[in-house]
Parts: sequence; structure tokens; C-alpha cells
Amino acid sequence: MYDLARPEWLSLFGEIYLTTIIMFLVLFGVFYQSESTLGIQPKNPVGINITMGLGIQTVFITALLLSNNISIQGLTMFSHDDFGQIIATILLISLAFYFLILTPLVKKDPIYTFEYIVLILCAALGMILLIKSNDLIAMYLSLELQSLSFYILAAYRRTSPYGTESGLKYYIMGGFSSAILLFGMALLYGLTGITHYSHFDLFLIDTPSFGITVAYFFILAGLLFKIAAVPFHMWAPDVYQGSALGTTAFFSIVPKLSIITGIYRLIAFQPLDALFQLLSWVAIASILTGTLLGLVQTNIKRLFSYSSIAHVGFILFGITIGTPLAWESSYFYIFLYIIMTLIAFSIFISLKEAQGLDVENGTQYFWINNLKNLGTRQPFLALAFAITLFSMAGIPPLAGFYSKFFILWNAIQQDYFLLAFAGILGSGIAAVYYIRLVQLMFFYNPSLELEKEMNYSISGLNSMVISLCLFFLMFFFLKPDFLLLGVHNIIS
Repeated sequence: MYDLARPEWLSLFGEIYLTTIIMFLVLFGVFYQSESTLGIQPKNPVGINITMGLGIQTVFITALLLSNNISIQGLTMFSHDDFGQIIATILLISLAFYFLILTPLVKKDPIYTFEYIVLILCAALGMILLIKSNDLIAMYLSLELQSLSFYILAAYRRTSPYGTESGLKYYIMGGFSSAILLFGMALLYGLTGITHYSHFDLFLIDTPSFGITVAYFFILAGLLFKIAAVPFHMWAPDVYQGSALGTTAFFSIVPKLSIITGIYRLIAFQPLDALFQLLSWVAIASILTGTLLGLVQTNIKRLFSYSSIAHVGFILFGITIGTPLAWESSYFYIFLYIIMTLIAFSIFISLKEAQGLDVENGTQYFWINNLKNLGTRQPFLALAFAITLFSMAGIPPLAGFYSKFFILWNAIQQDYFLLAFAGILGSGIAAVYYIRLVQLMFFYNPSLELEKEMNYSISGLNSMVISLCLFFLMFFFLKPDFLLLGVHNIIS
């Protein structure tokens, strides 16, 4: 019989609470169905507003529980240290902001039902457990809980051929990546006979054997698929384009933090030189592929999928360099990337909410040309989007400049000149398509095409998120040390 007062159980109290709420929401939906069954309309359909409110409350309460958890030492499957608790809390804060920008959309789009929020919470549970995983088995199960939720979310718009295609592609390719990941784990276990991360140090004191390096390569390949790093990126543009707007926003904002933390716990500060050398080429290929293919995109979602691939390349710089300062710069980059992506998708949701367009039929909204003269039609959204794009491009003094600067500075300090050159080149190319969007919004000649006048109304929640994040991006340069020191304290 288990003693629920044991420290390892108490340290998982936040995860236990989140699991309990998920089961409660599922049972709640069984008794109060949101859709008709066998043609019979339910008497008390579950409102998405109720579920969304419960979801936001759950996220905040779970974050409070995680931030106040006890830290214990021991060889458990999940690491109960301050690092994992802080990263998990930051992930939940990001998820809370995501729920805030999603709220206006779910009120008007009938595709979002209570099951959608339950799937988001299931994915969040998987991500939290992945962040704390300290064992191969725990890492795999956590990753699959996250991934299975993602597959359903990608295909959630069942009536759309685009949604079905994106879900099917994601599921098939995700299955292959899981098989590769599991093969690497089986190989590593067969060579070492252990699954706990801390025990792998015994086999990595000297130069690791070829078999162990190959096993780590397969495990890392499975993880890199989840963040769409080249050459494991082929699913991302189609999934981003075919998924519902809320799903695309979720894929862009939240998951990368958990995957990078999983990689950090597995390979950080290990003497795997051959693996890190290969990873450097993955980082370079991600930057160049994301920026070059982004130049020819005419669809906003596909453009941001390739932009995401390029940003992943910059994040991988810190992993490749491998020093504590480099890892800090990678996490610093991720935090700022989450803020910039929140602004971008808040704006997209505001535009869709105002225009009321069907996002799956290839109509307006999706195409870059529909941003023409947005500066005239909606100056606030256009200015906010322009500042965000400049920050993504790394233009000073915006916060995005500092994220790229610290990554490239670490590369130069450690004599990774090829990485630094690829980063500078990629930033210059990416600035082209970012500035092209600004040109369409503010400098497109209105006499060439008659723009349809539309009534734009931004929800209060979206306005709040955009304003807060935009203020941070614009005035970060006044006191950048608070975030840098915060990241340093988290990693150390």
C-alpha cells in the first residue's frame, strides 16, 4: 500500500491535481454532452465558455502548486528539483496566456467544443511530466501522452479536408519518429542495462562507444522531430496550414519549451562530441531551410511554420555549443520567442474574429496579400504586428535582438564561427520576408486595388495580451539583466 505522504508523492501534487481535473472534465462531458447522440439533442449541452473558464482556473492553480512544490533528491523517474518546477511553471503561464487569446475565438467558432480544452490539458500534463522526466521510460510515456493529444488536435476540424490531411500526416510521421525514438532507447538500454539518466554518466566518463553514440543519435532524432528541426521538419508546414487557428497557435507557443528541456536533461554537459557536431549541421540546416523557403510562401501559416523552423535552428545553437552560458542563451531565446509568438497569434485571432472567415477554405485571412493596407484599416494591430516582426528579425533595440545577440556571441566565444556565420546570414534573409509583410501593411499603394472595408473589433483579452507583451518587447532594453539573471538562476 502506497503512503501518499511520502515526499515523492507530495512533489507530484500539481500533476496529480491536473490529472484529477482532466478526469473530472471528461466525466462532466459524458453526463452533459456537447453534441447530439444518434440524432437526439442533449438537454444540457456543455458550454465551451464553462470549460474554458475551468481550464484557465486549472492552469493557474496547477502553476501555484508546482511553484510551491517541495524539492527532493533521489533516483526517481521524475526529477523533483527547482529547475523542473520553474520551467513547468513558466510553461503553464504561457498556456494561460494562450487560453486568454483563444477565448474570443472559441466563443464564435463552433468547432471548439469542451473536448478541445480537455485535449489541451492532456497535452499540458504530458509536457509537464516530460520536463521533469529523469528516466527513459518516463520520458517516452510523457512524450507519447503529449503527442497523442497533438495528433487529435491537428485533425480536430473533422469536416475539413485540410484538417484531415494535416492530422493524418502528423500521425503517420509522428509514429515513425516515436519508433525511431523507441529504437534508440532500446539500443541504449541493451548496451548499458539502465534507463535512469544519472547512471549514464558511468558509461560517458571516457569517450563513449560507437553504439552508445548511435543510440543517442536515434533518441535525439525522435525528439528533434517534435520541434520540426531539419531534416525532420516536413510535417510542420502542412500541419500548421491545415490545423484550426487555435491549434496552430498552440503548436507554435507552448511545446518547444518542454522538448528542449527533455533534451537538456538527457544530453546536457555530456562528452558526446560526435553527436554535438552532427547537431551543429542540423542547426545550420534548420536556419537556412526555414529562411530560404520562407521567402516563397504566400500563406501566413506556412510562412510562420518556416519561421518557426529557423528559430529552432537558433535554439539548437546553445545545445550544440554545450556550455552553461550557451544553454542559458537558448532558454533566453525560447522565452522571448514565446512572447513574440503570443503577440503574432493574438493578432491573427483578432483578424479572424473581426472578419469571420472560414479558415479552412483558403479564403482571405490566410494569404499574405490580405495584409495589404492593414495599417490604414487597423493601425493598432498593424503597428503591433510590425514591431513583433522587427523583433523576430532581430532589429535593435527590441528584445528579439538580444536573443539573437547572445546566441551568436556564445558561438563566437567558443570558436563556432560557421554557426555564427549561418546565424547572421539566416537573420538577414529572414528580415526580407518580415519586412515584406510590413511593406504590405503600410506602404502598399491603395490605388492599385480596392480594399474591402471591414469592421474590426479587438477583444479586451487580446488587447491586454498584445499590450503587455508589446510593452515587454519595446522596453526590454532598459533593463535586460533581470531576465538574463533569472535564466541564469534557473539553469544553475
